Amino acid sequence: MYPIELKGISKVYHPGQRWARTALHDIHLCIAEGEACALMGASGSGKTTLLKIIGQILAPTSGECRIHGVNTAALSERKKARIRNQTIGFIFQDFGLVEDRNALENTAMPFLFDPEISYAQGKKMALEALEQVGLARLAKERVSHLSGGERQRVAIARAMAKRHDILLADEPTGQLDTETALHIMQLLQAIQKSGTTLLVATHNPLVAAHCTRQIVLKDGAVTSDENSNQSSR
Repeated sequence: MYPIELKGISKVYHPGQRWARTALHDIHLCIAEGEACALMGASGSGKTTLLKIIGQILAPTSGECRIHGVNTAALSERKKARIRNQTIGFIFQDFGLVEDRNALENTAMPFLFDPEISYAQGKKMALEALEQVGLARLAKERVSHLSGGERQRVAIARAMAKRHDILLADEPTGQLDTETALHIMQLLQAIQKSGTTLLVATHNPLVAAHCTRQIVLKDGAVTSDENSNQSSR
């Protein structure tokens, strides 16, 4: 059983309208436990749409998305929300932060919806994640006062804090300098090596080089799927 299994996934925006647009077409992918995959392709190739379908934020127009063997199309919105909170960490390209909250509150936010971990314990885990990304000193700073790179690192810390089974990252190093980007990729690699399944959407070949598998999308279809470390699969 794979943590992520996609069978014939297609996504059409505005179906039946003149301006309908096919974002994904007949995607078939299996991603193994603990695998590190780079999802590559030009802007508009379908990378973000695919991540959002895997992350249970978007529903596919057709096909099956299975998370740990469960066909999520059959689930209620409440059960999908539980998968998002318990199983999948997501680093959003637009950060998805709450502007009037500080960095620690943003990082700890997923613990507000977790009945198994107290919020006090969650804040400790969130502070550890902020330390890992080099932002512990700004834990009490409102995110509206932070730079773009600092905000990106808060978003990364939030996704890391709960140590999910699956971590999805949409251009996680896009606003970071080279040194910080390298540090973040080393952190993500360390998380992946502990057993987390990692899928990173990126334009950056240096980021992709940190992954053992490179999947290329073009016009919503997979055009290449290469494993640079066959022994890892």
